[in-house]
Amino acid sequence: MTHTSRAARPSRVARLATLVPTALLGAVAMAGCGAESTAIEASSAEKVRTAAQVAGESPRTCPVTLNVAKALRAGGQAGDATFTEATASVSTSEKPAEDPTQAQVDGTSLIDAFAATFIECHYAVGEKNLKVSIVATPTSEVNALFLVLPTVQKDAQLASAQVQGFVETAPAKGEVVLAGDRVATSRLDGRGPGDVALTLTGGGLSGEALTQTAQALLQQLRG
Repeated sequence: MTHTSRAARPSRVARLATLVPTALLGAVAMAGCGAESTAIEASSAEKVRTAAQVAGESPRTCPVTLNVAKALRAGGQAGDATFTEATASVSTSEKPAEDPTQAQVDGTSLIDAFAATFIECHYAVGEKNLKVSIVATPTSEVNALFLVLPTVQKDAQLASAQVQGFVETAPAKGEVVLAGDRVATSRLDGRGPGDVALTLTGGGLSGEALTQTAQALLQQLRG
């Protein structure tokens, strides 16, 4: 497991991980041609939510302001990054349930239990697909990254034992941690309450190039 600069904090991270069920929601909206959207600076959980609401479910551009080609150069990768598609999904609730786990047991969806926002933007880097995913929740008591933990596991092809190792070394705010060698996970050290996580995978990136590219994107979100 590769990480930037921090020792594991298993007690808090493991506790937060228990809030998330094994099966992830199918909450990211279906992609397609939709209304025009304008990219919005997203330096907080509230602004990520606003960006997704303005964009709608099938945005024509990435709802948040990102210069992926510039981030790739920061990671030592030359060339263009062409936007291909994006999806956005916003909870119907503005506030998370008092007990998100029990709320899901009672039938509330994960996205509504955590009042979450999901944004996914895809770019063509050469002939390869680069995926940038952003998830936000208005509560600071939850690591937003754990809302997409099953997706991280799938994309990184982590075995169950490796997932626990990742949970124990998951990034603090402002850090980037690799899950395996091909998924970069990070959390925004942003403004206001809540938590925002960014994951990056694909584009032929791995190792240090992936880490540096994700760090550059995180800095762009921070503004």
